[in-house]
Amino acid sequence: NDLDISTNTLVQSLRRAQILSISGEGDTKWGVFVQTGSIIIFKGESYANRDALFDEVSDISLSITPSGISEVVFSKVFGIPESVGTFVLTSSINETRNITINQKGMVDY
Repeated sequence: NDLDISTNTLVQSLRRAQILSISGEGDTKWGVFVQTGSIIIFKGESYANRDALFDEVSDISLSITPSGISEVVFSKVFGIPESVGTFVLTSSINETRNITINQKGMVDY
């Protein structure tokens, strides 16, 4: 159950960040950063250079281990991801979910 909830949270976060970028919210890019225990929607060019006042943090179970890519930033207006790849979420019993984002910003899981 934790794995399914974490997967859905990540997918929804990716879609929200993309919509925020397309709509021009704050006249900047938006992205998603995944780490153990949380998924963060952030405002800015990168997670390291974000405006932390606008972070939207979703807690996920500590039993879920993220791997693969950890960050995606979407371009303003078009919502195109600046990087592509696969987020991998692994449960404590070694079940995995792959969440892939392609060059056009389509999320597949």
